[in-house]
Amino acid sequence: MRLTCVAVMCVHNEEAHLRRSLGDLVAQGIDVALIDHGSTDGTREICAEFLGKGLLMVEQLPWAGVYDQTAQLQAKRALIARLSHDWVIHADADEWMHTRVRGETVLEGISRVASVGFNAINFEEFVFLPKPDALCETDDCKRQLLDYYFFAPSENRLMRAWNRKCEFTNLASGGHVLTGPGLRLATESFVLRHYVVLSQAHAVQKYVGR
Repeated sequence: MRLTCVAVMCVHNEEAHLRRSLGDLVAQGIDVALIDHGSTDGTREICAEFLGKGLLMVEQLPWAGVYDQTAQLQAKRALIARLSHDWVIHADADEWMHTRVRGETVLEGISRVASVGFNAINFEEFVFLPKPDALCETDDCKRQLLDYYFFAPSENRLMRAWNRKCEFTNLASGGHVLTGPGLRLATESFVLRHYVVLSQAHAVQKYVGR
C-alpha cells in the first residue's frame, strides 16, 4: 500500500516563495494543507492556483499585529489531528526539502525510512543568502542563490517529518524537536535548504517589526 504524506504549512506574506514551495511539494507526490496567517500580499491568489491540485485546503489564522509562532504551531497541531495521512511534514514556504539520494523524491525517501521501522526524520539545514546588493525577488532562488552556510547549533535539531499516528509534539521547541513516547529517529538526515531572505530589501520587509 502506498504511503501518504501531507505537508502542513503556515504562511504570512510569503508570495515570493509560495508558488515554488507548493510546486516542489506537489511534484513529489506530497499533499499540502495550508494556514494563512493574515497575509496581505498575493498569497490567496497563488493558493487558488493549487487548490484541488495537491493543495487540499487553506485555513485562516487571524493576524494579531505581530508574528506569533506559538499560535502558528498550535494551529498546525490542530489541523494535523484532523488529517488522515500516514506521515506529516512541518514545512515553511522559504524552504526546499530533499533526500540525499539523487533522483529520489521526499515521499520515496520517507517510504524507504518507514519501511525499516523509523517514525521520524531529521533535516540538516543549509542557509542560502544573497550576495551584497544582489536582487533575487523571483521564484528562481534555487538557481540564483548559491552561497550558503551549514547551520547546526546542535544535533538533530530539525525533526520535521514524522508518522502522523505517533503522539509526538514539537510545541516546546518552536517546531524543531519532536518529543513523545516511542520516538525512533532515522539514522540518516534529509536536507533542508533555507532561503531565509532574497535580498536586503526582502530582509527588511520580512524581519523589521517582528
